[in-house]
Amino acid sequence: MLNLYQLQMFLAVVDSGSFSAAAEQLHVTQPAVSEGVRALESRLGVRLFDRRGRRAAVTPEGTALIATARHLLTLAEQSEQTLLQGRGVVGGHLRLATATSAGSAVLAARLGAFLHGHPLATARLVAHDPAVVVDGVLDGTFDAGFLAAAPAHPRLVTLPVARDEWVLLAPPGHAWTLPAAGPPAAPPQRKRGRPPLPRPVAPGAPQDLPDPAALRTVPLVLECADSPLGQAARRELRDGFDAAGLPWTALRLALEVGSPAAVVAAVEAGAGVGLVPLTALVAYVGPALCFRLAGHPLPRLLVAVRDQRTALSPLAAAWWRLLSADC
Repeated sequence: MLNLYQLQMFLAVVDSGSFSAAAEQLHVTQPAVSEGVRALESRLGVRLFDRRGRRAAVTPEGTALIATARHLLTLAEQSEQTLLQGRGVVGGHLRLATATSAGSAVLAARLGAFLHGHPLATARLVAHDPAVVVDGVLDGTFDAGFLAAAPAHPRLVTLPVARDEWVLLAPPGHAWTLPAAGPPAAPPQRKRGRPPLPRPVAPGAPQDLPDPAALRTVPLVLECADSPLGQAARRELRDGFDAAGLPWTALRLALEVGSPAAVVAAVEAGAGVGLVPLTALVAYVGPALCFRLAGHPLPRLLVAVRDQRTALSPLAAAWWRLLSADC
């Protein structure tokens, strides 16, 4: 008989691409994962992976097992949740995937509240490309997914969860932060001590940048596109600029970094103007100034999706109810 824990190890290697990453995901040692997969291969009489250095390539026999393994683990989880529900308890493991970092703070807060209210539940949120998220929701790999736009698929139920927008962050002393030229001002009276520093604008109330063409002449700092969420951010930015009729291809990219926080740090150091989510600046108190393109908002959406033909487990149903109630 197939061992469910060995199937879980097998799928962890499939999803992460290596035995070491699977061990980290499952909170066990790498030898334990290797031994579990070897035992499964011995039981089935086939080789499931080709080991190539640190990477593990799935063999054709392994590929044939993936859908069955996921189905068996889903049935086991649903059985566990049904038994818990019979005792008046909602528990189990919630499997979620996102193709966007939009609304990440909102999503994290709701997950925290959900798990606080369901102490026997656990959850995992992974990042993938949009197509992988949609396919995973449709084949039952994920209980729900999160996208930057509602997909046009007849089986998917969509629910808007959060709204964000891209804004421009300019370093201290940038030309945009200086007052417009006007009549000569009266000479200031000399005072002792250091002159006051410019007061930053509250991130929640960005100033308008009236002329989008100003973006053509400034060096830009963006998040790298070498991760699923970084790629999604680039897609969202391009789509936003195209919708606003703005010259995405004419922009001058000066620096790519690994996260929105790194974009902010590079901007403060004077590398250029950063494009960051407004929600990334909620607690920002630094010297950089926040702008939006007047008349050309660059919105970001967080849309939850699920398969309407798939019966929700008690845990997934409770999660969807929480999302619906908060919208």
